[in-house]
Amino acid sequence: MAARLLHLRSALPTLTSVRRSCSLHLSSILRTRSSAAAHAAAVLAVVGPRRCVTKLAQEQFPLPEHMPSAVQTHSRPTKPLLTVLGIESSFDETGVAIVRSDRTVLANVVRSQLAHHRAAGGTVPHEAGLLHEQHLPIVTQSALDTAKLTMKDVDAIAVTYTPGLAPCLKAGLEFAKQLATQHNLPLLPVHHMEAHALTPRLMPTADIKFPFLVLLVSGGHCMLLLAHDIGKYSRLGSTLDDSPGEAFDKAARALEIEGGGAGLEAAARMAGPLADDTFSFSEPLLHERSCNFSFSGLKTALQREVLAKGTLDAAIRADLAAAFQRAVCTHIAHRTARAMVYCEKAAAERGVTQLVVSGGVACNKMLRAMLARLTAELKWQLVVPPKDLCVDNGLMIAWAGLEAYREGRGVCSDVPALCYYPKWPLGEDVSKAVRSASIAVPKRARDSLRHFVTHGGGRGSDDDAVAAAAA
Repeated sequence: MAARLLHLRSALPTLTSVRRSCSLHLSSILRTRSSAAAHAAAVLAVVGPRRCVTKLAQEQFPLPEHMPSAVQTHSRPTKPLLTVLGIESSFDETGVAIVRSDRTVLANVVRSQLAHHRAAGGTVPHEAGLLHEQHLPIVTQSALDTAKLTMKDVDAIAVTYTPGLAPCLKAGLEFAKQLATQHNLPLLPVHHMEAHALTPRLMPTADIKFPFLVLLVSGGHCMLLLAHDIGKYSRLGSTLDDSPGEAFDKAARALEIEGGGAGLEAAARMAGPLADDTFSFSEPLLHERSCNFSFSGLKTALQREVLAKGTLDAAIRADLAAAFQRAVCTHIAHRTARAMVYCEKAAAERGVTQLVVSGGVACNKMLRAMLARLTAELKWQLVVPPKDLCVDNGLMIAWAGLEAYREGRGVCSDVPALCYYPKWPLGEDVSKAVRSASIAVPKRARDSLRHFVTHGGGRGSDDDAVAAAAA
């Protein structure tokens, strides 16, 4: 046990800053409570050193059963044209945007931290939070200058308060609270994933009305939601382990491809015509008729192939990238097809025929193309925002806050007491009902996707894949 505890303590300094406060708490437990130390060693043996601190912290500080209400209902604003400033800082992009209720985007400024964190091999939460603190005043002023406005012209401030990295959320929320208090403005707390879901409603060309189906795919999330109204969602399924963005990034690392998921996608375009015959990955959860996702098995299968091959030349690397991308995108498309059929046949709210796709992974051309093929086959409408709106940005926060504000339900009831939540799911979990419905993916959908992929669909440099898939 002593050796395991020593291993645990040696691992603590390498963990992210989100866990550092938990580490100090755990260290004190190990010094003063033998029963707690024994429990810590038992948890360490099961989950390993990197997850042990998080597991113990969750046990010690569990989330409340129900999320405290952060907003209050209020009378709808009487002003005909509202202007909202949005602040996004949940991860490693500092985003500030200004939008009007007529969908006019006055400013959308994003400052990335990617170059800063590249040397560390990933985002360091504590450093990301400090950078947000430095960048937020500058980016906010840049947005105001771009819009040719001052804070006197702003009617409300929207800010991400869940989910995300704790230091990053804290930086954005504290800045927004100070700004709202200083200028006596309503503060609109926004769920990051709801902002992604509502972003396409900002697009002037998209006529999206509730209810609609949402596929959120990003570096931290993967879920299928039935959007009933602002603030009201049913969660049909979500990932059981990794997110697709995380899977793509780890696959790129295993294949020694620079650029993460985008680099893997670029490498996949260089694959030979027989790549899918040379390498094949089994579809996860194939015999489970649910809308849940799983990507960790695909990642492990790829790592086995890499170890088996030993040295990777450019051709093998490209073929593996293409096969892995195909497996991930096919898995997502099949689960989405089941959700579409569920909305048509089993959901309490029928008449859903629009699929909204958002999140950073929605930029992947093959995924877009496969979903275009799928929606065309099932006679649905596919709506995907422009790529600059798929990734994290302040505009989606401003718009989500504005949508709630003008409906009289978005204002924070107690600004000083408003807290951030690193993790909080969006909507009501109905995944068990979806699984109980035991809906098969339509054969015509499977056949159409298989035909599209085997004929090289989605692999071109930018071959209008979406249009080609829908044709």
